[in-house]
Amino acid sequence: MTRGYRRHVIDSLHLEENDKEIHLEIVNKARALGYTVVEIPATIRWENPEKADRKLKRPGISRFIIPHIIICLHVGSIRFLAWASIGIGLIGMLLTLAGVLNKLFHVLPVSLPYLVTYGLLLLLLSILCGMFGLMSIELGFVYRSLIHIQAQLKALRQSADPEPPRDSISGSRK
Repeated sequence: MTRGYRRHVIDSLHLEENDKEIHLEIVNKARALGYTVVEIPATIRWENPEKADRKLKRPGISRFIIPHIIICLHVGSIRFLAWASIGIGLIGMLLTLAGVLNKLFHVLPVSLPYLVTYGLLLLLLSILCGMFGLMSIELGFVYRSLIHIQAQLKALRQSADPEPPRDSISGSRK
């Protein structure tokens, strides 16, 4: 997979990841700073097909899947919690309504004494999911603020020391 980034965007990000998952951090922080992420379809043609076909040592697949799942839950948690809250709330209302109607009018052929209790418990669970969704929104605002602060600090450091010191022996930058 090949990725391209604009230098001024990468320079404005405070990156902490040093491994394969750095692209997740770059995309997440770039979106938090208001940059757009664009996918451009491309075909990669290898110079030497034999080298491209060779088997590489593959680490466990969970090493790659787990960070992606965590980022998806972090970024998309509000959608998940909103749908869970709506779904659980609807089921809770239906169970409560069915339980009340059954107690009053004996609509169902069997007696279900705990149907109202289960419905009310599901309604409480729905409220909890909704509250966690609101907390997720607030944490998103805090996260975006933190990313902005990190970007401003990095820009201040770069403006204070625009060029790293050179090694006196080799002349290379540290």
